[in-house]
Amino acid sequence: MYKIYGLCSSEDYLIRYIGYTSISIDDRAKKHYYESGTTKKNNWIKSIKSKEHRLIPILIDEYENRRDALKMEICYIKTFKSFGANLVNGTDGGDGVTMTPEIRKKISEANKGKCRITDYQRRRIAETRRGKPSWNSGIKTNKPSWNKGIKMTEDAKLKLSIQKRGVPNYKNRGKIMSDEHKIKLSESRKGKGSWNKGKKMTTTHPMLGKKHSKETILKMSLAKKGKAVSPEHRHKISESMKIYRAKRAAATMLLTTANYPAAQAVNSIEGQP
Repeated sequence: MYKIYGLCSSEDYLIRYIGYTSISIDDRAKKHYYESGTTKKNNWIKSIKSKEHRLIPILIDEYENRRDALKMEICYIKTFKSFGANLVNGTDGGDGVTMTPEIRKKISEANKGKCRITDYQRRRIAETRRGKPSWNSGIKTNKPSWNKGIKMTEDAKLKLSIQKRGVPNYKNRGKIMSDEHKIKLSESRKGKGSWNKGKKMTTTHPMLGKKHSKETILKMSLAKKGKAVSPEHRHKISESMKIYRAKRAAATMLLTTANYPAAQAVNSIEGQP
């Protein structure tokens, strides 16, 4: 069982960190407590230690498989931030580092002016390779692709679909090409015909400006009645409901801090109102 948990301080009981774990949330909180480093989360825990407060774990949700837990960790972090929670998470969750524009700028500034290879090294490499054929010169490989003739199962297609959701369809989306790059592309395409030359394409949708009659609408309604929902459709409905429940739970936990299970337990022990 995988658990989504939050961490808060006994000072204010506000969730400042969200994560997932397969062990007990108390054991995971202990590991956080004794971690070293200068991350935002570790600095926050150090401040808790210096003020002699306690680090309290809060169970948010549980999932049977790791994939759902990772997806919902991302959803909870995003939702809590949208409600104004001051989280100290270093990433957006899901076991991955999100390269924000701020991080990209810092890396760029740190690498500016650094030369990975000098002109002298370039000349030496060129001299040693001069006159020598390429390692794959004359080698012909007629081996077919490893997956040629293999059909993907519906389960594999669904996994790929979920993995690719929200990912741009090509890596250069949003990038601005330089004038030099545009000229090179133009030169390489000169004399070559367009891929769709000679093909006729419709410019308007067949239903543009038209409306279904009441009789047609009734026929369409009757045709769909009694049809079973496909497993893929059920999966989509399930995913959307998980996100809805996560947002609702996050809103409730933020707006009713006093109702946190951890806060109630500590309040009862310490005699706080």
